[in-house]
Amino acid sequence: DILPPKLRVTACSHPTSDRARTLTARSFFTIISPKHYIASTGKVNKKKGGKNGGFVLKLKKIPDEIFELNNLEILRVQNNKIKKVPNSLENLTKLEALCLCDNELEIVPDTLIKLENLKELGICNNPKLKTLPDNFDMLKLTSLSISGDLINKYIDKIAKITTLKDLDIH
Repeated sequence: DILPPKLRVTACSHPTSDRARTLTARSFFTIISPKHYIASTGKVNKKKGGKNGGFVLKLKKIPDEIFELNNLEILRVQNNKIKKVPNSLENLTKLEALCLCDNELEIVPDTLIKLENLKELGICNNPKLKTLPDNFDMLKLTSLSISGDLINKYIDKIAKITTLKDLDIH
């Protein structure tokens, strides 16, 4: 299958369509709508009483194939168990929005600064995340979602992001 040139990739804990319920335990891309995809490498577990039929996806890492999607503009991998974002993130040069909220991130890679088109970043609710890249204030973000403990520690860096218009503190 050939993926469209502009595509959104979402990996979430609760798929929102019947089609997403047919997933297997291997890497996959599932079309929900022409610009909305789910990507996962985790097992699909059925739990009684869960949302959307009880299927739960929990990624432990972002699939390597994602970093080959050169035209990717939006990547949302919230509500998973991702601990690390690989340096190959820098391959996504057209990325405009990245949501890594509600994971188990321990570090945000320094290569984040190489994403010149990145405007929106979500890194909130990652309790193990204790530091931000040294050059974090060089990002040209318009929207940032961050946890309160990080904003207290890095308010000086965040205040230097002059393009910031929307600050969401959790």
